[in-house]
Amino acid sequence: MKNGTRTSGPENAFMLGSAISLRLGRFARFAQAAHLLSQVLHQVADKSSDTTQLRRTIFSLVNVSRIEADMRQLEFCTQMAVYSGILLLDHPTLLPASHSRTDDLSNETSSILQSALKMSLYFSDAFVARVCDLISPFLLYLMYKVTSVCMRRSFGQGSESLDVRNAEAMRLSLKYLSRRWLAMFICRCWTGLMCC
Repeated sequence: MKNGTRTSGPENAFMLGSAISLRLGRFARFAQAAHLLSQVLHQVADKSSDTTQLRRTIFSLVNVSRIEADMRQLEFCTQMAVYSGILLLDHPTLLPASHSRTDDLSNETSSILQSALKMSLYFSDAFVARVCDLISPFLLYLMYKVTSVCMRRSFGQGSESLDVRNAEAMRLSLKYLSRRWLAMFICRCWTGLMCC
């Protein structure tokens, strides 16, 4: 105690991976994610700042959240959705320095896309229809961003290509999520994106 105020010392610190062994509540998870989101917004405002370390920190938390989700069967974790959504922000100051406007994806984006595609398989399960009211709007944002990436990659490809199948799986996931949140459906057409 100092001047009647409780202070934290080194003994109160914990590593990023400690969240796996701690029973953090949903609000605590969201507060942690919101703090990093505020840092991202400050980085975006300061165009001269380097975001490499921040991206690495957020991606580490994505991996920690993924491990925790596997251990506790938290398939639709708000915390992971926020972290992943941050990394998918299409803003020049948040893109890796080596990133170019091509079909190549960064390691972070590829990993997040794989996780989201895996998650989309659950939305065709009848169980999801029963728990849809518990799904966070941040998850909807993540799935929307991933759908957008998949749709862009599928343009000009045949209907049997992997990118087209992935885009369709993600589009269906938005349809399932619209049972709880009004989602904009993205349909693939030969002339571009068609929203309905």
